[in-house]
Amino acid sequence: MRPPGAGSGKPRPAMQRLLLEDETEAAPGGLLTRFYNRLNTRTRFFIFAILFAVIATAVVTYIERRLNGGDVSAADPTNIAQTSFGASLYAQQCAVCHGQDLAGQAGWDGDHPTGNRPAVPLAGDSPIWRLTDTDIFNVIKYGGQAFSPDNYKNNMPGYAEQFADGDIWAVVAFIKSRWSERLLKQQETAAEAAEKS
Repeated sequence: MRPPGAGSGKPRPAMQRLLLEDETEAAPGGLLTRFYNRLNTRTRFFIFAILFAVIATAVVTYIERRLNGGDVSAADPTNIAQTSFGASLYAQQCAVCHGQDLAGQAGWDGDHPTGNRPAVPLAGDSPIWRLTDTDIFNVIKYGGQAFSPDNYKNNMPGYAEQFADGDIWAVVAFIKSRWSERLLKQQETAAEAAEKS
């Protein structure tokens, strides 16, 4: 006869879980191992899939940048949605200095050895076509002073705080959408020559 309270010798399911949890917590490997052991198969698969996707994206981005020499342009002057968005941003932030028609300010091509040059035209009347898309992007993002000598006062402000990178690429696309085919080809040729040197 069994004493009162004695079971069949097998622990009840609730007791089995407690015993298993105690063994898991005592297992070597620390907190990460305990966390991993508590995950079900679907959750483990989901976590590994996310990690794989993040790593794959980073590798592909790195390879693309290496193959393109680091000059990866996201500006597409033929993309109507991007250029329309860029036009609205340009009208809000850039037109006050560079003009609604991208003509710049009078006297921009004068002699300004110490700076304070009026805003240059962006419609291709100035040497802007000599810059790569990434160069134009960087001047918009960081301002002209970042690319000028210390003793030169550049009035072009940076827009890193106001614009996300996608916004800046939209502005670059808008500017280039106003260029002629000849000017777009000149920029492409100049960028290729600069890359080879």
